[in-house]
Amino acid sequence: MQIGSIGGIQPTPTPPEQRPTEQSQQSIERVEQERVRGQESQQRIEQAAQASLERENLQYDQPTPSTSSPVSAYQSVANFEQRQSVEQLVGFDIYV
Repeated sequence: MQIGSIGGIQPTPTPPEQRPTEQSQQSIERVEQERVRGQESQQRIEQAAQASLERENLQYDQPTPSTSSPVSAYQSVANFEQRQSVEQLVGFDIYV
């Protein structure tokens, strides 16, 4: 700051060598853009990790061992009836 002849305070002008050049200003902008991209990438990584964790914890309705036996017995009866109808239609035995 410089004190003016009238007694007021005036800002000291920045010397030309200390003023940001267009090239340095572009560099600063690029660094800022990269910082923002880095933050966005970090957020995406965290979201993906959270989604992966949620998928690991997701449980579908699976029959318990005590109920899987009756279910398979029911399905075999249903398959047996279908197999018989196909055998009658075709005329020979089918084993699947």
